[in-house]
This record gives sequence, structure tokens and C-alpha cells, in this order.
Amino acid sequence: MSTDIIATPKDRVLSRIQEIKAEFYETNKKSVFFKKTQKQELANRIIQELSISELIDASIYIFSPPNTQTRIYVDYSVIKMYIQANIYEQILEKLISILTSTCKNTADGSDQTYEIHINLEGFTITSAERHKVIIEQFCQRMNNTHYFDYMQIMYIYNTPTMIDTISSFFSYLLHPDIKKKMVKYDKAESEVKMAQLFV
Repeated sequence: MSTDIIATPKDRVLSRIQEIKAEFYETNKKSVFFKKTQKQELANRIIQELSISELIDASIYIFSPPNTQTRIYVDYSVIKMYIQANIYEQILEKLISILTSTCKNTADGSDQTYEIHINLEGFTITSAERHKVIIEQFCQRMNNTHYFDYMQIMYIYNTPTMIDTISSFFSYLLHPDIKKKMVKYDKAESEVKMAQLFV
């Protein structure tokens, strides 16, 4: 009997992204001067090879180990590989759909609370500027709902060293209770915390 671990759809998508990335940089040496253009070309290649829904499902999803409340995971380290302005709406719809289904009333009439876990590995000031539109749109939409009211805590892993500067760009958009519910981990802390997260 084979002892191979069966790959999940997420594992297969992540594996294929790495293959595409390796193939791309094998034929296109990393450029210092055209880094932004090259990243866009790589994102285009990934989107040509994998469907948008597969990519989004591998980077934004619910996982709830037994005897825990619902956990929503958002993995920027994967999102950054394929994100483009023309798919912002699909990314937003996925995240809002997850929050809607999570917060809907349960059978006993109570509201479902949740945790959100965000891996910001690779997120920089440049990323914040480049994707400012989707961040603003998400915050504006969420502030018109009660979904953040049911969020118990927001864990942020691999917090950039410039997080305070980045946060200041969007502070006017943040829900008043968000800052109180944030727990940030730097890169060193994140390795341990994220290993525990998926046990």
C-alpha cells in the first residue's frame, strides 16, 4: 500500500505556482530595473495556467479544527503571485462571501463569531500603494456591514517592519474596533505561531 500523502487541491495549486515561477525565472533572469513589469508578466503566466477561482480558493479560505471557532485564512504570500487590478472584484467577492456565510445566523438564532488570520509575507509599502484600490474597496464595503462586529480577533503574521507607516495609509478607513482586535507577529514569531495554527 502506498504511503504517499494525498495532495489537496490547495497543495496542487501552490505546487503548480512554484513550478510556473521556476520555469519563468529560468528563461527570464530576475531584473532589477524592470522588477514590476516582470512580476506582472509572471502573474499573467500564472493566470493563464490556473483558473482565477483555483488561485483564490488556495489563498482565501475557511479552516476550522475540531472544537475551535471558525478561522478565516488570507495568504498574501500566494495572492501576490497572481493579483491584478482586473481581478480585484473576484477577490473581494470571495472574501465577502466567506464572511457572509460565516456570520449568518446559526440554528439557535445566535450569530457566528470568527477569527481572521492574515499572512502578510511579502507585503511592502510598494504593495500597499499598488493595491490601495482593493484595500480601500474592501474596507468601505465592510464598514457598511456588521461583519467586523463578529470578529473576535485578527492575527497578522509576518508583519512588515514598516507596518505602522503602511497602516497610516488606511487608518481613516479602518473600522473603529479593528485596531483593538489586532495581534501582530513579526517574521521570527510568525514561524512558530503559524506552525501551531495548522496543527
